[in-house]
Amino acid sequence: MSAAMDQPVLTTKEALLTHGKRLFWLEGYGNVSVRDITGAAGVDAALVSRYFGGKLGLFEATLAGMDTLDLSAIPDAEALIDALVRIFDEAERHSDVPTAISLALSNARDPEAGPLVMAQLTACWTEPMAQLLGSKELAAMVTCVVFGLSVGEKMLHIEGIHAPGTPEYRAQVEHMLRAALATPTVTVPQGPVND
Repeated sequence: MSAAMDQPVLTTKEALLTHGKRLFWLEGYGNVSVRDITGAAGVDAALVSRYFGGKLGLFEATLAGMDTLDLSAIPDAEALIDALVRIFDEAERHSDVPTAISLALSNARDPEAGPLVMAQLTACWTEPMAQLLGSKELAAMVTCVVFGLSVGEKMLHIEGIHAPGTPEYRAQVEHMLRAALATPTVTVPQGPVND
């Protein structure tokens, strides 16, 4: 049986979503045209308007498929650490696989798509993380570890990060997460500060 026969046949709408997600999430909303997406999907460009109302509507529709950690299923910080270590250790590391991290890195500063990305990340990640940890500050620190490690590994190729699948790698990820969760709460003084 050929590889082409093993692939599921996508409807036009599914093909637009699949190729839109891959291109938008990896290359950025502003760097991708409707023609790029419809060319990859093998359909007429007018179908983006028909199904999604336009380019931004298609982008927004791809956000519904954003895979994030189901934080409602995690009871406490220890379980969160275990889940994140496992996710990092087992994650696909192919550059052509769109992830929530690639979505944010490629689109968060875009004037049109950025607000949609940030709203989705807030709803699916930041707010549930703050509820789980009992603090927006701790949620921010964990988020910084997640994004920082991803950038360090995938984009910067920082030496000293051990290979995934090794005990050393898992220990590094766990150490960073524990350090983030041990961050003391910072109290900002109220009123003017005198030198």
